[in-house]
Amino acid sequence: MDLNNLLVDLAARRTIPLEARDMATPPAAGSDTASGRTVTVPATPAPVMTPTAAVAATVSPDTLWLPALTDQTALYANYNLVPEDSIEARDYSRKFKLDAVGVGGGYDTYWGASGGAQFLFSDMLGNHNLYITSALRFSDPRFMDASVTYFNQARRLNFGVQLYQQSYRYLIGANFTQLGQIRNTYRGFNALAAYPFSRFARVELSAGMTRVDQDFLLETYSLSGIKRDTQDIGAFSFAQAGGALVFDNTVYGYIGPLSGSRSRFSLETTAGDLKYNTAFADYRHYFKISSRSTLAWRLMGGSNWGKDPQFFSIGGPFGYRGADYNELYGTNFFLSNLEYRFPLIPFLPANADLLSGAAFVDAAGAWGDGGYTGLQPNTFRAFSSEGGLRFQDLNAAVGVGARMNFGFILMKYDLAWPTDLQKFGAPVGLFSIGTFF
Repeated sequence: MDLNNLLVDLAARRTIPLEARDMATPPAAGSDTASGRTVTVPATPAPVMTPTAAVAATVSPDTLWLPALTDQTALYANYNLVPEDSIEARDYSRKFKLDAVGVGGGYDTYWGASGGAQFLFSDMLGNHNLYITSALRFSDPRFMDASVTYFNQARRLNFGVQLYQQSYRYLIGANFTQLGQIRNTYRGFNALAAYPFSRFARVELSAGMTRVDQDFLLETYSLSGIKRDTQDIGAFSFAQAGGALVFDNTVYGYIGPLSGSRSRFSLETTAGDLKYNTAFADYRHYFKISSRSTLAWRLMGGSNWGKDPQFFSIGGPFGYRGADYNELYGTNFFLSNLEYRFPLIPFLPANADLLSGAAFVDAAGAWGDGGYTGLQPNTFRAFSSEGGLRFQDLNAAVGVGARMNFGFILMKYDLAWPTDLQKFGAPVGLFSIGTFF
């Protein structure tokens, strides 16, 4: 039997006539009388490029033969169900059980040993959730960052309560051997509510009370080490209220979000010993380059004003990577991060992308002295033409980075070179444990 006869024989054994499947002839261009729709059909249908179809065409010009349809239910014919007597019926329980945990730690010569942990507990249906977070420096755990949040998601209107403590430092002066900082430690609570408009958008509301303990830190450097002196400034209390619009339709992969966008636009106001207002915007978009690489862009901005304006600090690995912590701050700021993310070992399977690389361009600016005359400029001028075009108040940096994603911990190292368009500065290396922006 020659090849053509063999194929004809196989087609006769393995196919059934088209009319036997109760399939209608493709409609001609024009109106569909059954639905009233208008359809467009190519004048000459494209051939079906399968061996069976090709053979069928040579066997009979009047009858078209197609491969038999596979019965999809046959895929589960041999699937063994769990025996009914092995299923235990239980009443709904609100008892919390641990869902997720994340831990991290490190050591450096400035802060000493430090670490952090996050815990998520929920009930059987996820209606009741408990979040516990902590981040502390073992040299002085009194100023640790910690929060406990309960959130109820049993109905469309979600609500909860939060207790927290957060400590921030702001650089106010320095010389060759000394560094002066203001430390604000916030302790308080918030009542929370969130109402989703869809799977991707929601509105959030919050209100609460906060107490701020403020002190002055003076660090003196010598050959024998670092001496830290602290002087209490006072304590302040205030009430706060705010709202935010949130959107998120991102799709994640091993290298973080691959496509979609995220945004948060918020307003907050306070009353009491401290009076200030805060406007904040955070927009992120992810351009999918391939199934394993993406271009991520983040644009952030904020302004704080009122009787007691507060500072934004945007330097460091989670903001502007051309400067370290506390080197870029003000009552107004903007920040742009453009980052290309890609696998470092592209010839391995996608599940090996836990090791990835990044190339980025950062730009940022901060201004506003908050009443501390001369601390920061109160106006922003991006460029200067003196001695050639260069950045004046605008900060920019280019860099590369590596990421190791363990699922529950993301370790990052970034190396950035600041530039003013005239020259590049000394590289800034930053190691961090956190998340993809």
